[in-house]
Amino acid sequence: MIKSILRIAILFSLGIVAIIGILCTPPENSGRWFADLFTSKAIGILAAWAFIHLFRIWKCTDPHIRAFDESQSKELKNGNFDNQYGK
Repeated sequence: MIKSILRIAILFSLGIVAIIGILCTPPENSGRWFADLFTSKAIGILAAWAFIHLFRIWKCTDPHIRAFDESQSKELKNGNFDNQYGK
């Protein structure tokens, strides 16, 4: 159980780093604006790649991650996109 929680925390952290890295922009008065921009995007893309890679590996071995993946796949198959918002 502790191993599953640790894996989920790693995936969550990588997802947050990916989102922040891809969406953030450096301040406009920065002297190295282009370098900062490309560095943040590269970090975001690498974090997203690591997230996807680890998720694919761990969903085969970890029962909690597999259960999450199966529950999401079932919802996508059924077309139940609106149920969580009460529509």
